Amino acid sequence: MNAGANGQETCQHLKSVDFVDNDGVIKTMDKEELSFSYRSSPFQKMKGAIVAATFELSPNQEARKKQIEIVTYRKNTQPYGDRSAGCIFLNPPCEHAGALIEKCGLKGFSVGDAQVSQMHANFLINADRASCSDMKELIALVTKKVKEQTNIELHSEVRYIPYDE
Repeated sequence: MNAGANGQETCQHLKSVDFVDNDGVIKTMDKEELSFSYRSSPFQKMKGAIVAATFELSPNQEARKKQIEIVTYRKNTQPYGDRSAGCIFLNPPCEHAGALIEKCGLKGFSVGDAQVSQMHANFLINADRASCSDMKELIALVTKKVKEQTNIELHSEVRYIPYDE
């Protein structure tokens, strides 16, 4: 999905991807064959699985120092010790999703044991024994309330896998 953080995205260092399609055929695709954008990759619309990726990295003497700075910042600003899937909503062009959710007074709001984090509102956490249904309902309610109060529609980064029964 072209994950990103700290001003960088996965695609910036990607060289190639090995992908197994639904027929079991492995395809190697170079970065130039693929189209990436904010939190988006062509793999989100393809049936199959990424089984390997090759990245091109550059040596950096400051890498360890930067890593420690990033982890320290995240521990201070994100619910690092809570159970979550990370940020749930894409940032709309106008503002950060977490700031919008907070402005709507939704920090701490919960459905069952699924809860909007008190620390960072774009993290929905499992406060104890939240079910998938609890989390999906909370995502829908947060989306609805933000739309009602700000006229901005949040879009979830979460991808649901439909299972045939």
